Formats: sequence, C-alpha cells, structure tokens
Amino acid sequence: MDPNGEIVVTMELDRETRSSYHLILRAADDGGLSATTLLVISVLDVNDSPPTFLPDTFTLILIENIVYNSALTVLVSGVVYQSRVHVHC
Repeated sequence: MDPNGEIVVTMELDRETRSSYHLILRAADDGGLSATTLLVISVLDVNDSPPTFLPDTFTLILIENIVYNSALTVLVSGVVYQSRVHVHC
C-alpha cells in the first residue's frame, strides 16, 4: 500500500503460481481509534498457458451399444466438464 492508501501491484501476477492474496487492512485516526478488515484479492486467469493432459494417453472403455452423442463426465485438473462422446474408428 502506498502512502496515499492505494494498493499497488509491484510484481507480475500469475494465476498458476498464486490464485489469491489475503491482506489485513488497518485504518487509524489521530484520536487513537482504528478498525481492521480483510481484503481478498482473486487473480483471474488470462489463459496464458495451454491446457495439458497428464498422462498424455488415456484409456477409455465403453460398452459396444452406447448411444451416440451420450453425455460423458470428464474430470480434468479437479474441474468437472460435461462432454459428448464422439467415437471415430
């Protein structure tokens, strides 16, 4: 925080390194009264890193009579995505 009370970013922020910052702010007057509050700053991802798959090969076993375009739930990096099954042989 600068002397004028403004919060200033002094380094590059990277969502993949750190997703949020928690700051305790304290305001005081000349009479000795003060108050504090928590400020949570969330860093948004600008999609600067391409998606990755680890491992790079997955094996999926489906029943032979699965209905084309059936819903399939996929878990990637802790996020659940809804997808559609498109099988090309």
